[in-house]
Parts: sequence; structure tokens; C-alpha cells
Amino acid sequence: MEKFDNPVLYRFDEVPDHLLVERTEHRGVVRDASAPVFFDEDTAAAFLAHPGSVVSYLSAALYWGLTLQNPVSTWLSVPRGKAYGGAKLVRFAPMPHEHGVVDVVLDCNVPVKMYDPAHTVVMMLESCPLVSKRGCIQTEEALEALSLFASKVAPRSGSTFCDLTEAMDNVGASAVTRAAILAVRAHSSN
Repeated sequence: MEKFDNPVLYRFDEVPDHLLVERTEHRGVVRDASAPVFFDEDTAAAFLAHPGSVVSYLSAALYWGLTLQNPVSTWLSVPRGKAYGGAKLVRFAPMPHEHGVVDVVLDCNVPVKMYDPAHTVVMMLESCPLVSKRGCIQTEEALEALSLFASKVAPRSGSTFCDLTEAMDNVGASAVTRAAILAVRAHSSN
């Protein structure tokens, strides 16, 4: 994919004067008409359309290489009380914005806020049907994220199981999540 120097997507009120734009399916978001198409434009557009959001769960897992799946919806975490449509939204009370949120620039050259790999794994495990009454993420997806974190993402990114421990503390992880992470840690150290 060719490198594109400018953001591909903009909030409508932030478009440079000289730019020719076209509509997107996301309210208030337009794209540079001359830009090539990037696979992560839906994630960027959903983020831009939902101020105060953080890319999370399967969308963050895809970015970090923690899943082999391509989610049908964009997953965003938003503060409780925000009313948004058009994306798979996960609300927190309080939303753990201050823990594990990093700034990343997607391939379409749009900066977004996203949970780091360790927090993504822990949050996915916490929302499994086995752990949570909400059951947002299937157990297989969460375990796949944990396995890929241990085998590929952590060695490549410099993340460690200490990062997972910190994320568990930040999220207030259950005993089931802690046991799953400790089991994978023990298995990967053998």
C-alpha cells in the first residue's frame, strides 16, 4: 500500500479549505476524494464520529495482531451517558480512559486513541460469557487474543506479562481472568 501523507478522513468542520472531499457513511465525517482506500478507514471514521471514544475490543485486537478475524463492526468504548449510533459501542462506568490508552496513527494516517495490547486482552477476557453477564466477546476470541499476545505480540512489541498484571489491576479483573492469564504465562514459560 502506498504511503499517503495527509489524513484520509476528517471531521466535517476540520477539512482544509483546498481539499475536495466525499461523504462517508459516518455522520460528520468526510474523506479526501483523491486518497486511496485503506482497510482501517471504518475504524478511523467511527472514532472521528464519536468524540471521546477509544478504539477497543476486536477493533483494537485487529490493530495489535491479537485476532485473525476481521470484526464486522467497529468497537469503541465510550463514557456512560453518551448517545451514539453506527458502531458497536461498549460503555463503562467509569470508563477507564486513563489506564492503557495510547495514541496510534492508523494506516489511513488518522490518529486515534486505542487501548494497548495488554488492556485489550484483559478487557476481552473480562467480557467473555463465562465471566461477564454482558457477554460481549465470545470466549474463543478472548482466548485467541491471549494466546497471540503471549506468542507474537508481546515479544514483538516489548510488552510483558507484567503489563497484563497491571492491566488486570486497572480493570479490576475477576479471578477467572487472572487464572486464565496465569495459566498461559505458566505454559509459555515452559
